[in-house]
Amino acid sequence: MKYLIKLSRWLLLLLVVIFFAVQVPSTFLTFDNISNVLRVSAFLVILALGQGIVIISGNGGIDLSNGSVAALSSCISALMISGGVNIILAVIVGLLVGAGIGLVNGLLVSVVKLPPFVATYGMDSAVRGAAYILMSGTIVYGVFPDSFRFMGSGTLFGIGVPIYIAAICAVVLIFLMVKTIWGRNVYSIGNNKRAAEISGIGVNRLQLSVFVLNGVIAAFVGILYVARLNAAEPVLGTDFSLQSIGAVVLGGISLAGGKGSLLNAVVGAILISVINNGLTLVGVSSHWQTFVFGAVIVGAILLEVLMSFLEKKYVKSDG
Repeated sequence: MKYLIKLSRWLLLLLVVIFFAVQVPSTFLTFDNISNVLRVSAFLVILALGQGIVIISGNGGIDLSNGSVAALSSCISALMISGGVNIILAVIVGLLVGAGIGLVNGLLVSVVKLPPFVATYGMDSAVRGAAYILMSGTIVYGVFPDSFRFMGSGTLFGIGVPIYIAAICAVVLIFLMVKTIWGRNVYSIGNNKRAAEISGIGVNRLQLSVFVLNGVIAAFVGILYVARLNAAEPVLGTDFSLQSIGAVVLGGISLAGGKGSLLNAVVGAILISVINNGLTLVGVSSHWQTFVFGAVIVGAILLEVLMSFLEKKYVKSDG
């Protein structure tokens, strides 16, 4: 039973893949389609990793601003590149913008003691507005060199570069959460913030670092999207927050914090992309796809409740 609970998300992904493979056998399992699904899911995977760390940190941790952070950071980097600034410098500045916004989010949560939902919701509107003001109704399009676009739209050995990038991010962040003191402390404050404070963990600094990291991740994804689309505009990432939260929930990370695996968040992100792709191939309209997405998230929450019940009943009794 213990292993069934741990593998539940993988089994769910397998069942969904089998379902669509039966429904559209001629197209779903082709190399081109699988490669496309993984390429599309790569961006959501990276977002889910950052969102997952925020949620694991507890205290109602959730970041609703990552979409607007991606938009503003990518627009700033794009404007710099279009103005002739070195690509590496432009990307670094974009990442620093994301870090700065994450720092503000972290200060509002850890120092001002605002609930993360309230703090990041307010920042989401403010940052999105800043992106609109910066761009003044314009779109930066078609000015990016091939060396920059390679990050988002290139291929290497027949596999999309974003897939490699997402895999590297997953390995690094999972290692950070599982094998380092910092990661174990993030789990600790998510499990019991008061106990973590008593044990000497710097809770405020830790929460601050979590939001800064997520801001950098969101900015990075925004820049990757610009490299993929060959365009930067302030409307980028309007659904990033809900999509990343959905992937995290679908991956079984507890919204209460302190529990869950980033690897399962990766599975959740891939599962969302597989479902969207499969529904499109089957011929389901976009309206119904939105309905299905919502239903799947509700189902994932119910599955989490069921898994928690089974864990308490069977796993702990097994000793």
